[in-house]
Amino acid sequence: MFIVGTIRSETAPKLAVHLQNCDSGYNIPEDANFIVNYGRQGMEDIAQVNAKVRGDKLYQLNVIKRAGILVPDIYPLTYGMDRFSFPRYMYPLLARKVKHSKGKDIIFLKTRGSWRRRQRRVATRHFIVKYVPKAEEFRVHVLGNDIAGISKKVKYEGCLSPHPHVWSRDRGWIQVDYEGQYTERLKELGIKAIKALNLDFGAIDIMLGRNGLFYVLEVNTAPRLNRRRRRLYTQFFRKKYREWRNNNAT
Repeated sequence: MFIVGTIRSETAPKLAVHLQNCDSGYNIPEDANFIVNYGRQGMEDIAQVNAKVRGDKLYQLNVIKRAGILVPDIYPLTYGMDRFSFPRYMYPLLARKVKHSKGKDIIFLKTRGSWRRRQRRVATRHFIVKYVPKAEEFRVHVLGNDIAGISKKVKYEGCLSPHPHVWSRDRGWIQVDYEGQYTERLKELGIKAIKALNLDFGAIDIMLGRNGLFYVLEVNTAPRLNRRRRRLYTQFFRKKYREWRNNNAT
């Protein structure tokens, strides 16, 4: 078994440690016969697990939306669009890149004036998301038809000013295990999103808006994992390997 990750992948090598006779890396050895794809694109004809990863988050959201799952309103940033392309009542907005991680790409645009002041940075983004005020945000780890756990994002006590709109680790938010009144709904949405994207596993960020509606924000195909979840993921990979071996037995 070989776990292929992105060039800067931190989690893929840690996952390989939990698996016997397994290695990881960016360059795939010629004798690798079973490949787990941890977040890398272009594996359709090579990988046996998560072969159809697409890193384009705008593509992800459109596919998820077509599957009947609620996502925030999204608008591709096309040539010539500026702050006047969106009526005042549509603000606040979020400007995003199609490939991003850890929420570092997000530019919060409260008003047209915010866009004007940040227009050079916004010009490097690829799409706009209508901001929906949050009540809660969760991450759901999906492995096939099962759940490897749900986390809730909470403010990090050591951060004096966590970002009020972008709830990521680098902006003052951490994840704690969650099991509460929304558990079943979150499981349902997470599994449905993974199936819509033809994936075997992933970590889905889901928001509960102040309007009482759940929105899928994105799907992470190379999520950062703690030790306990790394063990659950590797159990899933072993299961997929056994299935593959049985199907290819002569």
